[in-house]
Amino acid sequence: MSANETEMDNLHEKAKASEEEHIAKLDEQMHHATSPAAEAWAYGAAGWMALLAVPHLLFPRLLVLMATPETGAAPEHHPLRLTQLESFFSLHFGVLLITVALSVIISIPNASPGEPRPEALQHPLLTPLSLGLGVMSFASYHTSLKGLGALPMIAAVGSGAISLWGFWVMFFASEGRRSKKTGADKRTSAFLFGNKAAASEQKKEYRRQTSQKKYE
Repeated sequence: MSANETEMDNLHEKAKASEEEHIAKLDEQMHHATSPAAEAWAYGAAGWMALLAVPHLLFPRLLVLMATPETGAAPEHHPLRLTQLESFFSLHFGVLLITVALSVIISIPNASPGEPRPEALQHPLLTPLSLGLGVMSFASYHTSLKGLGALPMIAAVGSGAISLWGFWVMFFASEGRRSKKTGADKRTSAFLFGNKAAASEQKKEYRRQTSQKKYE
């Protein structure tokens, strides 16, 4: 074994030991940062918001019945049904409550960080809000077909645009799609046109250079 190979092995062992020490420190920090009381509060708050969302999504008339005065029959100005506009906002408020409840659960710190992530971390609310806005966009478009003016279509376009933007960030704007060794984008291909910047071509070039250095 040459001196260069021995030196490379020593550097690799030092880097591995340093990485293990860093993971252990992160594990200890996350363990101390996680509060059982805060975690219990998060589950309680999420459960309460989910409970509030049920009548808004499934039983909107129940809200009217609960808001009826206790004097008996409701007066004429207090009908026992929601208008189209009230139903529209009730549905969207229910979806928002479910989205916030999921966000609270997802944002609970993990007790173990697991493997380190070299890529940039995404926003913790990116996934639940993108999903929630997608549901709101679909519901708004469906409501616009029933004739409620321009409001549902505006809500459908706005919520849909933000939702699609969020999904684009999740699937296409992540640094995790780049090779750790070559830095090439894994979504590129050399098929048909022989793209030299493709991940497969960069990997071949990396292996060729590595093998040349080994025999030098």
